[in-house]
Amino acid sequence: MQPDYRVINGEKRYITNAPQAGVFLVMARTEESSSGSSGISAFLVDSDQAGITIGASREVLPNSYFYKL
Repeated sequence: MQPDYRVINGEKRYITNAPQAGVFLVMARTEESSSGSSGISAFLVDSDQAGITIGASREVLPNSYFYKL
């Protein structure tokens, strides 16, 4: 039996404290023909998953950093 999986392409902005996270909650469109919030699915993605890159930090408030994945 093969596990179910999805390939998620794109980038997510912004994730607070991304380097410290073990997983990321990613909302992604899974139905191309849908619009608005319809056809959006939630995924928990391991932070050490192949293909994940954490970009440079951006300080938006004192001691509050956001990262682009």
